[in-house]
Order: sequence, then structure tokens, then C-alpha cells
Amino acid sequence: MTGHAVLGQVDVISTGAMETEDAEDVPLEHSEVTGTRLRQFRFEAAWLLRGSCEDVVRYLWASTDGMLPSKLQKISQSLSHWYKALCSRKKARERMRTNYIASLVDDSGNILNSERDLFNAASSYFSALFTTNGSSSAPGILENIPLVISQSMNDSLMRPLSKEEGMVGLLRWIKIVFFQWFCWIFAHSTMPKRLKLLILIWAIWTSRNKLVHENVKQYAFAVVRFSMNYVREITFVSSSLATLQNPMMAKWSRPFDPSVKINVDAAFDSSSSRASSGVVVRDSNGLVLGSCFIPSVNISSSFAAEALAVIHGLCFALDLGCMHVVLESDSLTVISKLNSGVDDCSLLRPYIADAQLVAQTFFSCQFSFTPKSGNKVVHCLARLSQESAVDSYWVEEVPPQVSTLVQADRRCSEPP
Repeated sequence: MTGHAVLGQVDVISTGAMETEDAEDVPLEHSEVTGTRLRQFRFEAAWLLRGSCEDVVRYLWASTDGMLPSKLQKISQSLSHWYKALCSRKKARERMRTNYIASLVDDSGNILNSERDLFNAASSYFSALFTTNGSSSAPGILENIPLVISQSMNDSLMRPLSKEEGMVGLLRWIKIVFFQWFCWIFAHSTMPKRLKLLILIWAIWTSRNKLVHENVKQYAFAVVRFSMNYVREITFVSSSLATLQNPMMAKWSRPFDPSVKINVDAAFDSSSSRASSGVVVRDSNGLVLGSCFIPSVNISSSFAAEALAVIHGLCFALDLGCMHVVLESDSLTVISKLNSGVDDCSLLRPYIADAQLVAQTFFSCQFSFTPKSGNKVVHCLARLSQESAVDSYWVEEVPPQVSTLVQADRRCSEPP
């Protein structure tokens, strides 16, 4: 086959047939019937000229399952697909033979046959195609390109900054300087000072959010007082935790007669703002005087749920007629606030005030912290109350689910 084509300054004068070996015939797997109407199958005698036709039929017969009519239908479809794939590969080989360049003619009229000469000719052609030898004058090149920026737009961009734009730039510069100053202060401060600085920034941001979203204005001294009280509370809790000796090994202990012990705990679900309180009251012999669990709604945080559990425990003990009580909770934050004489300014303030008010009705009332290992009974009670929407009370007993834990606490608290 011969042909002639012009490629810029290079002429293709002849082409040669490239002999390539046939690709290996790989039998195709049969495809399922998709519901579309198929053409009637016709077996072509030309298929037998392919040496692989018999192997394909054997492979399809062995790999296809089903009854005889269904099996023949699937094999016929797969055999048709096999022949179409052969035809497509044959056309591709023909295109390869047609596009094969046997020789080229360069600008001087010389015929190039070797692979190296063909490569150099093609490289020179495309290098010249993307290389300019014309004028490098910018006005001459750009004179026919339309302008996108008009003169009025250019004048607006080049005008001096207004007062408002200058203030925006000044504020941006102040933010950058403040951030750099803050990073320097934070890097050269001790850990207590870093804590105070972070809490103060958090309090300022909280005050800003209240002003923007709730239209509540806070004065500077209130923000500072809140920050100092928060720092004092964190320091107290940290020091209290450091003094605990093996908190995970703590067990429930009996109160001294005539006091009774109230154990409380809370379970909180932040997604639904629901909480549940568990309460158990026991005397100095470890006997249960009463127990209850109380679900609550619209609770803001887990700390509020723990503080509400304290109020429920005190009110339940008051209903049982107890006058000398010791209340235990595994929330160190709530117990610290109840025992602190400092005016609380956190979000728990209403709960703490109500609990202290109820505590004044007893002859004696003490608040004590216990780890979770000493508060297992009410922890289970609080979990049980999440499955109920009503208050539940027991007198001189507990629910069957926690009776084993009550007996274990009593055995561990027996005197030697």
C-alpha cells in the first residue's frame, strides 16, 4: 500500500505494511440477559477459519450453567461478542499498517529511510513549529489584542485610599501585630500565666457572643471576676486530685451513726439534653432506706446534671425523715462548689444555691467526694433511668438489677 501526505515542509512519499502477529484470542465470559431484545443468533462459517473458535466453544460450554435452552442462548451471545472483539482488533491492526511511515522527504529533497533520520526530521519540524524568529517588539505583538481593563477601571484602581479603606487596612495591621504579641507572650510565660491568659480570652469571646447573639452586655469587671473565679476553681480541683491516694481502689464506706449516707450520680445525653439522677440512701449498718431514679429534660451540661442529682438526693432523704446526712458524689467539681465559701459565678450557680438551701433543713449535712469505684450502685441506677420517662421510688429496697452491687458494698464495708 502506498500513499502521499504533506506535513508542513516534510512529505510522506510512501508507506509500508507493518506485519504484526495476531493478538492471542482470549475467550470472553458470557454476559447475562439484560432484558433488551437481542438479534437472532447466526453461526458464521468463517468463524471456523479461526483456529481458536473450537477452544472458545469448549470454554463457554464448560463455564456456563443452566438448562440446555438457557445454556445455548448464553453461549450464542458470548460467541457473538467474541467475534466482534476479533473484528475490532483486526481494524486496529489495519489502522496501524495505514499510519506507518516508511520514509520522509526533507527540505533539501533528500529521502530519509533510517529510523534515526526520521527521528531527527520530526524533532526539527516540531522545534521550528514552536519557535519564533519574528520581531520581539511588544507593541507590535499586542496591538491586535483587545483591552480588558478600561481607562475608567484603571483610574479607579490607581486612586488614593479612602478613609474607610484606610481603617480596614489599619485594623488588619493591628490584628497581625496583636497576634504576634500574643504568641510572644504565650511563649515566654509560665504555665499558670498561660492558663489565666487563655481563660481571659475565652471569657472575652463568650461576652462578645452574648452581646452579638443575645444582646446581653457584660462589664469588664464582671468578665475579669468570672475569669479569676474560673482559674481559682481549676486550681482547687487540680490540687484536690493530686492529693487523692489510689482513687480507683476506693470502696463504699458506712456512715457513722446516727448519720445516713446519700449516694448520687447522673447520666447525661447531650444529643437530647436529657439527664437522669440515681439516688440510694443507706444507714450505718449498710441497710438500704430507700432508692430512686428521676429523669429530667432540658439540661444544659453534664455538670448541671450532677448538681441536679445532688438536689434530688437531698430532697429524697428529707422525705424519708433523715436529719443527719452525708452526701457522696463522684463529681469533684460539684462537691468543690458546695463546700466552697466563695460566691460561685458559673452556670451552676442556681443549682448550687438550691442544694445549699435544702441542706440547711437538716440538723447536719456534709458533702463528700467519692471515686466512681465507690459509687457503682447509683451509677447503675442512673443508667436504668435513661430507659424510663417517669420517676421511680423504692422504700427499704433497690431495683433487682442493682441488688447484687448493694450486697457487695455491704460486705466490703463490714468492720474487721
